[in-house]
Amino acid sequence: MPSNDNSESHTMKLGKHILVVDDVIKNIKLLIVHLREAGYEISFANSGKQAFISVDRHQPDLILLDINIPEMDGFEICRRFKSSKTLANIPIIFLTADGDTGKIEKGFELGAVDFITKPFRFKEVKARLETHLAFYEVKQQLEIRNEELQNAYDKLSNTQLQLVQTAKLAGIGELATGITHELNQPLMYIRANTQMEVKDGLEGLDPESAFNTLKIVEEGTDRMMNIINHLKDFARISDICFLPVNMNEIIEKSLILFREQFKNRNIQITKEFDQNLPEVVGDANRLEQVFINLLSNAKDALSGVKKGSIHLKTIQCKEKSKENFIEVSFTDNGLGIPESKLDKIFEPFFTTKDVGRGTGLGLSVSHGIIKDHNGDFVVDSQEGKGTTFKIFIPLDSGE
Repeated sequence: MPSNDNSESHTMKLGKHILVVDDVIKNIKLLIVHLREAGYEISFANSGKQAFISVDRHQPDLILLDINIPEMDGFEICRRFKSSKTLANIPIIFLTADGDTGKIEKGFELGAVDFITKPFRFKEVKARLETHLAFYEVKQQLEIRNEELQNAYDKLSNTQLQLVQTAKLAGIGELATGITHELNQPLMYIRANTQMEVKDGLEGLDPESAFNTLKIVEEGTDRMMNIINHLKDFARISDICFLPVNMNEIIEKSLILFREQFKNRNIQITKEFDQNLPEVVGDANRLEQVFINLLSNAKDALSGVKKGSIHLKTIQCKEKSKENFIEVSFTDNGLGIPESKLDKIFEPFFTTKDVGRGTGLGLSVSHGIIKDHNGDFVVDSQEGKGTTFKIFIPLDSGE
C-alpha cells in the first residue's frame, strides 16, 4: 500500500512532462528512476483525486494511468480527462498486469492511445513514450497551424467581402448618371402633367383630366420608389446567403436600373428566357451584381453604335458535359474586345475602358462570385462585332 508521503503529487523537472498515476509505490519509483534517466519530467499521484490536483498544477504531455486504482479506477479517471475540453487531447497510456481483451477494448473506446503491461520492459516503455509524445507534438503543431490557417482564411474571406462591396459601390458610382435619368424621366412626366392642371386653374378643372393626371403621378412615383428601394436593397452590405433562386427574375430586377438609359440610347433589349428554367441555389444579391456589371459593360460597349442591341438568354444546358447546369448569356453587338486583351479581362484592376471610366474590379469580382457558385464564366468576343458572356451555374450550386 502507498505510504503517507505520497498523498500529494511531486514533480521532477527534466524534460517532457509525464504524469504517472498508480497506487503502488514500487511501480511509481521504478518508472521515476528509468524515466528520469531518459530525460523526462515526472509528476506522480496515487489516486484519481491527486491526479486531478496534479494536472491543475502542471498539465502533462502524457499520462501513464494504472487501471486498478481504488475508489476511482483508471477507466473513470480516463473518462473524466477526456470529457474536459482542456485535457481531452492529452494522450493516455494505460498500465495493466491484466491482458484482458475486454479491458483493452474498453480503454481504447474511452480514448486511450496505448497499453503497457506489467512487469515493465523499460526499452518498450521508452519507445512507446517517444512515439506517442512525438505524435502528440505533431498534433499540437497541426492544431496551431490549423488555427493560423483558419484565422488567415477568415481575414481573406472578410477582405473578399469588402472587395465585393467595394466593387458593388463602385459600380453604382459608375451608374449614378444613368440612375439620375431613370428617376428624372417619371419626375419630368409628373411635372409636365401637373403644370398643365395648375395652369388651367380650378375653374377650368376637368374631373376626368385631373383623375388621369393623378394616375400618372401614382405610376411615376411608384416607378421612382421601385428604383430607389431596389437600389437600397442592392447596395446594402449582406452576408452570403445561398437559397433557391430564379435566374429570370434576377435578370429582370437587374434591368430596373437601365430601362430609360437603354431607351434614350436606342439600345434594343431582347429576351429569350426559358420559362421552365429550374431554380438554382445561389445568392440573389451577388448574382444580380454580376448581371448589373454585364449590362453596364454592354451599355458602354454600345456607345457610338447606331442600332445597339443586347440579347439576354437563359436555358438549361443540353450538352452532356453540362447537363446539370443552366446557362445565362449576355450578347451585345458593340465594339468587342481585342483578342490580345481577352485573357486579361478577369484580372483585378484590368479594364478596357478609358482612364477614369472603370475601376477594373467589376469583371474580376463577378468572376469570383460565379466561382463561389461552383460555376463557370466564359467570354467570346470579336473586335468590331460584339461580345457574348456566358455564365454556367450548376443546379446544386449552394455550399
